Amino acid sequence: MTTRKEIIIDKYLEFQNNIKQIVDVDIFPTLEDLDVVDLLLFFNMTFGYATEYESIINDLISFNGVKIQPDELEKVIPVITTFIDEFKLLQKSF
Repeated sequence: MTTRKEIIIDKYLEFQNNIKQIVDVDIFPTLEDLDVVDLLLFFNMTFGYATEYESIINDLISFNGVKIQPDELEKVIPVITTFIDEFKLLQKSF
């Protein structure tokens, strides 16, 4: 039986891989940098009550000093938005 932790890790690794296919930068922390519990806290604190994510994503990119071309950003925003929505639903299902 798959545990919640394993599901979260799989989804997050898939998410990071999807971003890396568009732009080869780390916008979000890696699982090497954070534990799964810290990852949950990060996403809940950053996006928990928000319904519009684009300005938050832009702030994260700027804060982390990540350089992304406008055309890459246009492609990566929907990937991030989809993940956040799915991540929120995943947490509710537990």
